[in-house]
Amino acid sequence: MDVKIYDSSDEIVQNALNHHMTTLLNKPTDVELEITVEMLVYSIPKISNLETTVLKGKIVEADVVEKFLSINPSHKNVRVHTEITGSLKKNSLLFGIQFLHLSDETLPVNIILPYFTGEHLTIATPKCDNSAIIEFLNSWISCKKYQNIRTVIILSTNGSPMNPTEILGNFRTSRGPSRRPYEYMYPVK
Repeated sequence: MDVKIYDSSDEIVQNALNHHMTTLLNKPTDVELEITVEMLVYSIPKISNLETTVLKGKIVEADVVEKFLSINPSHKNVRVHTEITGSLKKNSLLFGIQFLHLSDETLPVNIILPYFTGEHLTIATPKCDNSAIIEFLNSWISCKKYQNIRTVIILSTNGSPMNPTEILGNFRTSRGPSRRPYEYMYPVK
């Protein structure tokens, strides 16, 4: 009688469950995963058709996030509700996510904004450097970078607002309410 011993029974169970769900549903479906960073550090799951992930918890290392995204490359939407420690590289997979939402109190806007290549970015931060926004807008207006970005939302988590007068003072702007709406809602696909 042959006895097989596997190094990681977690991986076998994950693969079997993933295969079972794919077979049961009889077609590829979009998968959403909500996981705590403590679980992610213990074992990184590989899930086919994983398009949306919500990371929650206290602290996660940047290299763990990179490894998770490289194991599951089909991501379109990532929401990070935890502190990322370590340094994110300029070519981080996180910056290429189509819909990225970051709620990291320690990650400054000037670390994220220059390298983001996705389409929709939301950053919740306690402090925002106006110069990072000005530099971003200059590159966007001059068509040097960011031509695929559709929305950027920067939220202040501690009530300290950005200075729109300082930001807009760097650009030729004019009011034209008769030519364009005060507020424009972009339809989400």
